[in-house]
Amino acid sequence: MFKEKNLKVTLVAINYKCATVGEFDSKLKEKNILSKYNLELQDINIANADNIPLPVMDGLISLLPCTYQSKDTTVKVVYTQREFKLSIEKLNLTSDNFEEFKGLSGEILDLKLSDISAIGINYSAEYNLGKSKLMLLNNDIVNKVPDFVKNRTFELVLPLYYENRGMVATYRIKKIKGGDNTKEERVYSIKANYHYDISRMTTNEKIQQIENILSSDLCQEFLDNGQKFLELNDVAN
Repeated sequence: MFKEKNLKVTLVAINYKCATVGEFDSKLKEKNILSKYNLELQDINIANADNIPLPVMDGLISLLPCTYQSKDTTVKVVYTQREFKLSIEKLNLTSDNFEEFKGLSGEILDLKLSDISAIGINYSAEYNLGKSKLMLLNNDIVNKVPDFVKNRTFELVLPLYYENRGMVATYRIKKIKGGDNTKEERVYSIKANYHYDISRMTTNEKIQQIENILSSDLCQEFLDNGQKFLELNDVAN
């Protein structure tokens, strides 16, 4: 079994409608979400800001994403008002801090639950396979496509449609370091995007679906499927 490193999760909600970034900020403060999760609004740096008229500056800032970050920098919340898009990122995800991520995400999603039309949750992790090499393609590719040996890396993209779950899962497997003539151990990244269309759901159905999306079972599914990919390896000569 290969041990994951740098496990990260990012949740993205589409059609998260706030009239302004100020409204989003106010709602977070009203529900004490910022203080509860130790999030701080990050400054927006704009080049030559002193030369820009204040009304223009206010309009420009309203178009830019507003970002909140935890003091330990492992949690980031970004709201882009012009796209009505919300993202919540958690670095160094573990079983110990998963519930905190789930709580934060659930509370922020609940503020605009009726508007949200789609949710994607993305997991990513890195794996050091040492001298082992993933064998995701037919070995005959070297004979059939001689130039294949010149590749620096390649990425396998595998979209899977789960009709009964209303979800499309897209896996991406890629070597990010080592192997070949580098004399370094091979490191692979595995990423998965689980996309859910919830636009036609009732509020109660959305609540249940979000509970499923934020379940630790989905994270475990990602890790389990990652192991299945990694088992397709052979010891490098």
